Amino acid sequence: MKTLALTRETQAALDEIRDSAEPTEVYGFERERCLQVFKDLTEPMIVGSGLVPLRVNQYRWFIRDLAELFRRKAGLDLAYCIEGTLRKWFELGLEPNTMQFLLCEAISRLKQMAEPGPSPRSSRPQGDEVEYGKEEAVHSG
Repeated sequence: MKTLALTRETQAALDEIRDSAEPTEVYGFERERCLQVFKDLTEPMIVGSGLVPLRVNQYRWFIRDLAELFRRKAGLDLAYCIEGTLRKWFELGLEPNTMQFLLCEAISRLKQMAEPGPSPRSSRPQGDEVEYGKEEAVHSG
């Protein structure tokens, strides 16, 4: 049996999941919606990798397994199941660093989805703004 060594990034991500009292951003999503989120996050990296179609499909299945875990588990259970999924796909021949990269990238992008971005108003230039509906009184002298 081969041994899977976790990268520092993966270990840190799993530690953060273990320590978190909050579920992930896709926890409780409908199956298809969660799969679509994970596909949107990772598909460009998988397809753009130049791998043969069989390997591309195996990485897609790996991502599908992860999506199902993130949708149904949280905290310690999620971290434990992610480790099991990494081991499973490692034993099935996927490259460990690539799997861990995809995992960490998906987690990072999920966090970015959850962070509120700047409001549309704050991205507008300041000054010379007109409040519609208010007229200025013009005094003629």
